[in-house]
Amino acid sequence: MKLDAPLAVTAIALSMLFIGSLIVYPLNPFSFSSDTEFGEGSTDVTVSSTSPTEYGVCAFETILNTSRNVYIFIDDGYASITGIGFQKKFARGLVRELDLRNYRDGNDLDVKTINAEELKYLLDSGDPAKSNIVFASGAFPVISEGESGNATAATREKITDWVDRGGIITWVAEKFGYYFAPMDPKYNKWLTDTNQPGIGGPSLFFPGIDGVINPSTTNKYAKERTNAADAISSVHDEITNGILADYAEDNGVLLGYVGDGYSSVSFLYNEDKSGGYLIFGGVVARKSGLLDVTIAQQIAPGLYGAADTDNLFVVKGTMRTDKDVHIPFECSNVYVYTGFIASTYGKLHQSAAAE
Repeated sequence: MKLDAPLAVTAIALSMLFIGSLIVYPLNPFSFSSDTEFGEGSTDVTVSSTSPTEYGVCAFETILNTSRNVYIFIDDGYASITGIGFQKKFARGLVRELDLRNYRDGNDLDVKTINAEELKYLLDSGDPAKSNIVFASGAFPVISEGESGNATAATREKITDWVDRGGIITWVAEKFGYYFAPMDPKYNKWLTDTNQPGIGGPSLFFPGIDGVINPSTTNKYAKERTNAADAISSVHDEITNGILADYAEDNGVLLGYVGDGYSSVSFLYNEDKSGGYLIFGGVVARKSGLLDVTIAQQIAPGLYGAADTDNLFVVKGTMRTDKDVHIPFECSNVYVYTGFIASTYGKLHQSAAAE
C-alpha cells in the first residue's frame, strides 16, 4: 500500500518516537517523588519510586530562614588556591545537584555564579536573610579597601557585617579565614605574604578563641557520625580544616563527623542566630569524589538551621514502590530523599506556617 506524503511523514514520525522511547526509557527508567500532608498533631509522608531504592525522611524545626538564594563565587581575575577549573566544575555540579533535590522547585530562589563585582554589590546592597554565598576558591577575594586602607581587614569586616545581618557563608575548601586573594590570577605567595592572616585568621572572625580551625597539614578524617549526618546520610568525614567540635557545638550545629576534637561539617551562628557560617573541614569528600553531592545534601534540607539536632525524627530504610511514613507530631519541615551514598532525589517540604 502506498501512503500519500502527509501520511507517510506522520508514520515515519510516529515510528521514530516509538523507537526513541525504546532507547530512552532503559537509559532513564527511574522516577521519584514525595508528598507531605501537614495536619494537626501529626504529619504524613508518602515517598514514591518506580524501582527499589533506599529512602530517608527527616522532620525538624528551624530557627533561621534556610530558603535562600545560593550564589557561588567564581572570578578568574582573582587568585585562587583550588584553581578556576575546579571551581567551574564544582559550580556546575552544585547547580545540578541542588536541582536534583528540587531546591528551586515551586519557589523563586536563584542558584547561580557571581563574580567579584557582583559579590561586592550583594554584600553592600543585597538581602542577607535571603542569601547563601558559597566559596570554593580557598580564599576570600579582596574587594574592599575600607577607610583604613587595609584591604584584607576591610574585606573581612564587610563579610562579617553581612553575616551579622543574617547572611550565610558556605566555605568548601582550605582553612577558613587563613587566606585572602588579590586581583592577580598569577599570585602564589599564600605562605610567605605577610598580608595573609594565616593561622591567626580564624580568630579575627571568631574572637575569643584561638586554634578554632584544625592546624593539621596532613589529611585527617573522623569516624564518629553525628545525628544530623546520619539523618541525611552525609558522607563527608574530613577534618583537616575542621572547626573545634566543642566550639561548634556551643555556638552552632554539628552536621558531619567528629574526631580528634574537630568537626567535618559545622554551622556557626551569628549573635542573633539569623545567619552564620557553614564550614566544611576539607576538600569535600576527597575520598569518595562526591564533591557536589555532599554540599547539596547539606544545603537543600536546611538542617544547618535545625533547632535541635539531638532529637531529630528520622526514618530510613528500603522500599520497592511507595512508602508511607507517619510522623506522630506537627512539624514545619520534612526533608525526603532517596539513595544513601549518592542521592537520586531530594525535596524539602515546608508547612504553610514555615514558608
